[in-house]
Amino acid sequence: QILIGTPGRIVDLLHQDCIDLSELSLLIFDEADQIISTGQSEETEEIRNFIPDVQTVCLSATENELTDKLFPGNCEFINMGAQSSINTSIETYYVMTSDRRKELIHLLKTLPITTAIVFTNFKNDANDLSNMCQQNHILASAFSSFFEERKRIQILRQFKEGKIRVLIATDAAARGLDITDVSHIIHFDVPVNTETWIHRSGRTAHQGNEGMTITIFDKDEQPNEVGQYILDNSALYTGKS
Repeated sequence: QILIGTPGRIVDLLHQDCIDLSELSLLIFDEADQIISTGQSEETEEIRNFIPDVQTVCLSATENELTDKLFPGNCEFINMGAQSSINTSIETYYVMTSDRRKELIHLLKTLPITTAIVFTNFKNDANDLSNMCQQNHILASAFSSFFEERKRIQILRQFKEGKIRVLIATDAAARGLDITDVSHIIHFDVPVNTETWIHRSGRTAHQGNEGMTITIFDKDEQPNEVGQYILDNSALYTGKS
């Protein structure tokens, strides 16, 4: 009744005549903006051309010009909530430092953390920061595309069970994962856009809980446009909150 797959895999099955979609009644693109930004726009367009007359729904926490270009025409936009701001249940802070790694360890050791996700832009940094945390007696693990799927599932299970207290992750953990009860989000790296910062921060404060997000800035570097947006929408963390 329901077929779930990545665009590339669905296209592959269509080419092999392994699936029959002649009776398809509904086509859903989940995380539509991510499908585009991860280089799957051609496969997505091919699917739509293959079954052009089926009712199509695109789901995304953010709307941008890429989704508008890929899904043009007679479309109805339905806003299910605030798209461009962080959850009001999340306390949002930033810190300025000349040593981001030292500051990260300080935050992880002093914040009232139950579980935390530290976001970095690069998977190599996720591995390095995870090793650094372990050397400082912090129960941490990296989480990125560096690991195969089975290993990632194992890491998430250990995180949920409390065997891992801190997840050092790339944006592979920014959305779509079933992770609850995360008390703190730390942005070790400023993300590439404001939408990603919002998605990252939204991994905390689930199911009516409160949370905290902190972005670490290098005080010797001029913030870019995304960094300035974060500064404008955050308060300076003094360690007293």
